[in-house]
Formats: sequence, structure tokens, C-alpha cells
Amino acid sequence: MSRRRGPKRAESHVRLYRHELESAAYRSLSCEARALLVEARSLFSGGENRIHLSIRKTQRRLGVGRHLAEKALAELQDRGFIRLLQKGGFNRKVRHSSEFALTNEPLADRDGAVPSKDFLRWTPAEKKITVPLSSTDGAGQQHRGPSGLPQKPPHGADQQHRKPCFGHIHGAAHQHTDSLPATAILSGGAGAAFGWWRMALWQRPEEQLKACLAMVTLSNSQEAAA
Repeated sequence: MSRRRGPKRAESHVRLYRHELESAAYRSLSCEARALLVEARSLFSGGENRIHLSIRKTQRRLGVGRHLAEKALAELQDRGFIRLLQKGGFNRKVRHSSEFALTNEPLADRDGAVPSKDFLRWTPAEKKITVPLSSTDGAGQQHRGPSGLPQKPPHGADQQHRKPCFGHIHGAAHQHTDSLPATAILSGGAGAAFGWWRMALWQRPEEQLKACLAMVTLSNSQEAAA
């Protein structure tokens, strides 16, 4: 008569339920933190809910540097997948790594104990509302370009708001050369002609030409008189 064998004991394994995978806490984890979650749950033997995890141990299990190991461990604590029970430390006699509890398992090994599952209550931090600087500087936006700088008037735009480069020459207001005929220059002599010619330099090209012709006329008249 063959002996009746009881059911085989299932091999230890790690479970991640669908509601855990779809939780906001899990979705926010980095790749290193997700890998560390599997490693942390694999350390649970089914007895007392205490697992030992240090930075060096995390580095060895994940194959990453110290910075990523610390970041992954901090993420699991922040999201509520593990809870710190005792911080690790060492001295000359005693050295131990930090102790954590898995929140998907009961903290106490007794009947009726239920897991806290803190990760299901985790919510992402609210994003700060940023206001564009262009809307808070108090200046109107119709005169600003894409970069927030005042726009220059386009070429050919109305220039009535521009000030003249030169207001007066020797205290006298600018006059058009048409108002000073050659006869007036000749009667005034060389000094009047030279002053009028200097004033004409600031005028339009056609007015400068008139000034030059007046100087030639003056020169010819002086030679004829001599």
C-alpha cells in the first residue's frame, strides 16, 4: 500500500497584484525602485515582517552605484511600500543594517493582523502653478515682441515722434535754401555765403547743390570785380 503524500509546499515567490501595479505609487517609481521592490519582497520569509536592507546590499542586488541605491530606497519609503523600523549603524562592537517592514504584509505575526498597504493611499504632490513673467510685470503686452523686449518700429514707419538730430546751428533755426536766394548771398558778401553754405550742409542733397552753385556765382562775381 502506497503512502499518501500531502500537497507539495509551493516554492517561495514574489507577487505583484494588478491593483498594486496600477496604483499611482507604483507608476511613479523609477526603474531602480521597481527592481528594489521585487528584491525587498523576496527577502520576506513568511515569518516576522522584518527585512534587512543597507545601501551596500541594495547596490549589490541592483548592480548600481550608491546614488541610485539611495534614491531607490528613499522612493520605496516615500511611496509607502516599506516602512523603516530601525535605522542601521555600526560601531566597534555592533554593526547592523537598517530594518524595514513590508506594508503589503501584516506588521505583527498574529491572527487578525492586516497589512497597512500605505502605498494605496499615496497621492502625487500637487504641481505648482507657474505664472508667466510677461503677465505680472505690469506692462502692456501690445508693444512687446516674442522675447518680452520692446519692438523697434518697422522700416518706413511714421517718424513723427522722433526728435531732429540737429535743432539749430549757431542759434539760428534751420531754413530751406529756397528762402535764401543767391542775390541775398551776394549782397551779404563772402561771410554770409560761407555761413549759408555751412547751414546747407545739414539740408537735403538738392539744397547742398544750390549752395555750391551760389558759392561758384559769388567767386565769379568777385573775380570780375577784381
